[in-house]
Amino acid sequence: GLAIEDLLNGNVDAAVCDSLIASDFVLANENYSQRLSIAGEPFTEEDIAIAVRKGNKELLDLVNKGLALAKEDGSFDALKKKWNIL
Repeated sequence: GLAIEDLLNGNVDAAVCDSLIASDFVLANENYSQRLSIAGEPFTEEDIAIAVRKGNKELLDLVNKGLALAKEDGSFDALKKKWNIL
């Protein structure tokens, strides 16, 4: 967040941040999206994980099944698009 604020205030010419920060601050915020843009494609891949308490196989199976279904029916990609997750 501070790098984006410095960019908005003219203290720096560019800021490097992870794609979640870029999508949250730049794409999802109308004030920022009018003043900033994301340059190029992400140059790293970030893994995001869901943590489940060790031994809670029932919840782990539910989460994995839900993610698989969401990917199959396209709702996973729709949510990524809706929330500007790059």
